[in-house]
Amino acid sequence: TFMAMNALPDVIDFVSFPTDGTTFVRQPQLRYTRGPWQLALENPESSIAANGGGPLFTQTTDNVLPDVIVRYNAHIGGSEIMLAGLGRQIADRRSVGDANDKAMGYGASLGGKIALWGQDDLRFMLNGGKGIGRYLSLNTVGDAAVDEQGQLETITIVNGYLAYRHPWTEKTRSSIGVSHFDADTDNGHLSGATTRKASSAFVNLLYSPLKPLTFGAELRYAERRTVDDLEGNLWRLQFAAKYNF
Repeated sequence: TFMAMNALPDVIDFVSFPTDGTTFVRQPQLRYTRGPWQLALENPESSIAANGGGPLFTQTTDNVLPDVIVRYNAHIGGSEIMLAGLGRQIADRRSVGDANDKAMGYGASLGGKIALWGQDDLRFMLNGGKGIGRYLSLNTVGDAAVDEQGQLETITIVNGYLAYRHPWTEKTRSSIGVSHFDADTDNGHLSGATTRKASSAFVNLLYSPLKPLTFGAELRYAERRTVDDLEGNLWRLQFAAKYNF
C-alpha cells in the first residue's frame, strides 16, 4: 500500500532504476478501501544492523504490532497522485540487559504521474522517514542499528526520483530521469561499507511492435558513497527484449 506502482518510470532495468529513489516491498496485508482512501495492516518485519555492523542487515520478526499505512489516491484530469503515511514498530529481542529492544518508525511517500502535453507525462516519487529503511531502495540501509548500550537507533532516510516520458510514435518512446538516495549515518553505529548516498540517471529508447512486446536500449550512470566516504561510479549500456503476459 506504500508503493505507487503507477508512478514507476518506463524503463528496461526495473530492478536497478529507480531502486535508489523508490519504495518497494511485497508482503501480506489486510486492506480496506473506501473511495480514494486506503487503510492497511501489513506484515511487520525489522531490518537491523548490529553495532558497527552492516552493510547486510538482519531481518527479525519480533514485532508485535503490524505496520499501519494510510493512503489517499487523487485523480485530477489525466494525472494520478498518491500520498501515503506509514507507522510501525521495530523490535529486536536479541538486545540484552535493560536495553530498549523496541523503537517506532514513521514516514511518508508522495508519488504520481502527471499528464503533460500530448501523451507525455512526468513521473515522480519523494519518500522519507525514520525507521522505514526496509521499504526504501530495496533495503539498501535498514530500519535501525544497535548502539553501544544495546538500544535500537532508527535511521533517517530520504529518497526520490523524477522521470519524463515522451512517445515519438505510436510504437516508439523514450524516458529520461534522475534518482537519489540519502541516509543519515552520522551516529557511527554502522560499518564503513554501508551505503550513505547513491544517485543515478538514465535515458532509453523503447520500441513495441506489438502491445505486449518491447525491445529497447538504456544508458545509465550511477554513483555511490559509503559511510567511510569511499566512492564509486558506473556506466552501463543495456539491451533487452520483454514480453508482458
